[in-house]
Amino acid sequence: MRLFHLSDLHIGKIVNSFSLIEDQQYILNCIINEVKVKKPDGIIIAGDLYDVPSPSVTAVTLLDSFITELTELGVKLYIISGNHDSEERVAFGSALMENSGVYMAKPYKGSIYKVTENSGDIPVNIYLLPYIKPRGLRSIEGFEDVDNYDRLMRNVIARENINTEEMNILVSHQFVTGSITCDSEEMSVGGLENIDSDAFDQFDYVALGHIHGPQYVGKNRPGDDGLLKDKGTVIRYCGTPLKYSFSETKHKKSITMLDIEGKYLKVEEIPLIPLHDMAELRGTFEEIMSDDFRPEVKSDDYVKIILTDEQEIPDAKRKLDTKYKQIMHTSYDNSRTRANNEIDETQEAKKENPMEYISALYEAQNGLPLDEEQRKFCEDLLREITEG
Repeated sequence: MRLFHLSDLHIGKIVNSFSLIEDQQYILNCIINEVKVKKPDGIIIAGDLYDVPSPSVTAVTLLDSFITELTELGVKLYIISGNHDSEERVAFGSALMENSGVYMAKPYKGSIYKVTENSGDIPVNIYLLPYIKPRGLRSIEGFEDVDNYDRLMRNVIARENINTEEMNILVSHQFVTGSITCDSEEMSVGGLENIDSDAFDQFDYVALGHIHGPQYVGKNRPGDDGLLKDKGTVIRYCGTPLKYSFSETKHKKSITMLDIEGKYLKVEEIPLIPLHDMAELRGTFEEIMSDDFRPEVKSDDYVKIILTDEQEIPDAKRKLDTKYKQIMHTSYDNSRTRANNEIDETQEAKKENPMEYISALYEAQNGLPLDEEQRKFCEDLLREITEG
């Protein structure tokens, strides 16, 4: 059995007031072309189909067209909602779509929606688990006192009767400890979303969404030939098909392709080349405007320009527009701006991990660190705030 693993399409995404719908239509067509060449049996989409819970008509139409064309090619789809999606909207019509081989995860109610495919020597079980959080499951018996994401995931998996003699794939949209993040992802404060990788030990492959950079998590990963050297769970973020922030400029976007034979896996990456790339350009105005500056960056790529001139260049944006047609952001990095940014950077660091800020403030005021009970109270309060 051959599967494509995709996630985080974020259809309808707008970056710095630039709509990326044309870029998304182009990259989805590239994926369809790869389907025609590689002929997968199915495609996993691990959450964040849309960029917002109430997507535009244009975004919905584009996803509908993508799904329709794939089903016409005879490809099955295994889809979950992510934290950017409305799980009820994603699941709408799911029972009807199953007849066309489109399996949309329904909201979690105490058991994971499982699809079993009998395409080889042993069954392949694909467990579709939409994005979950502790607060959202407290109405379900057995989840009333679950207060963190790791315990939540372990509780969810423990309820399943998983036959480890079969091939088991979990599709999920969560943050696994050790993942490398970037600016375009929404994470809860203080590392509260972390799930340890050993929570997934009963699965052969965990197809993750949520993190935008393609990467493996945990110890087990394929060699250069795509084959596994050791038995054990492979945990993989396939990443986004497009770059959605300038923190992603060094990412190499791709489709993750799985070849399954019995209990054996081979994992490969199929490169995706965008319609417009994304690049950060740094240098003096004269350097950036020269013909030989970063020749790999095309004039219609999305660019962020950081000028290092000590003096501001009159009408710089208009002049830069003559060379780069899609400038998303311009700024200066010089001795004056660095001095102004020192305080701002300190404040941002405090925002990134408020528990450290709270702990430091408490210790400064009381001469003692937070005890375990006080720390738990603060973490619970932060969780309530961030989960709404």
